[in-house]
Amino acid sequence: MKARIVLNGEFYAGEDKEKNKLIFSPDRRKAVLVDERRERFITQTVLGWNMSGERKLKRYEVLEVKEETKVV
Repeated sequence: MKARIVLNGEFYAGEDKEKNKLIFSPDRRKAVLVDERRERFITQTVLGWNMSGERKLKRYEVLEVKEETKVV
C-alpha cells in the first residue's frame, strides 16, 4: 500500500537530511508517496511533536493511493 500523508493541510514532501527534519508542503504536486513502514515512522514523529508542544496537531490524514492497472 502506498499513501500520502497530510498534516494540518500540508502534504509530506520528503526530508531535509542535513537538518534531520521532515518537510511538509501545501503544494500537492510535491507530495511523496510512502510505504507502510515510512508511514509509521512519520506518524510517530508527528505524535512526538504534538506531545512535546513543538508543533500543534490539528488534523492528520493518511490518504491511500490505489495502484492503477495499465491497459495496453
